[in-house]
Amino acid sequence: MGVEGDAVEITGWIAERYDLTHRLGNWAARGLMPALEGVTAEIANWRPVPGQYTIAEIVAHLAYHTDLVAKRLRGGSWEFKREDDWQAGPSTEAGWAQVRAKLERAHEDFAAALAGLRGDQLLEPLDKSWLSPELVTRCIDYAIDVATHDLYHAGQIFVLKRLFGREQPESRSGA
Repeated sequence: MGVEGDAVEITGWIAERYDLTHRLGNWAARGLMPALEGVTAEIANWRPVPGQYTIAEIVAHLAYHTDLVAKRLRGGSWEFKREDDWQAGPSTEAGWAQVRAKLERAHEDFAAALAGLRGDQLLEPLDKSWLSPELVTRCIDYAIDVATHDLYHAGQIFVLKRLFGREQPESRSGA
């Protein structure tokens, strides 16, 4: 995919690294898919304290933002709608399967959008940065930031799974 002989096709390599980070992790942390191993609808929808996002809500949030970024990489506009973020759907096994499938579709779509870019597009400015009015966000920034966002929330999911196991000692799954 990303490596041919001694030459590296950079967008393919970045897409490959993103996929690897999502599915397994990297040197800094285990990835999102290992974090979701063993998570049932019960665990996914457990809220340890009021105001804490559930695993299902975190997964819906990840799918939503990954989808937004994929659209942006393809030239679409950034159309964030707060009411669409963190929406996990029903607290059932079918609801949990649906939000997981949405995450997987968003992941595949983002990787394809990224792999479809030319190397010279990576440094093109797309948006003003939310960090500072002097900065811009480029395609490559979105590529790195989606992987970082995945790992950040994967860490939260690992913690919630461990907390669930402590709060529900009779349940051994996901702990």
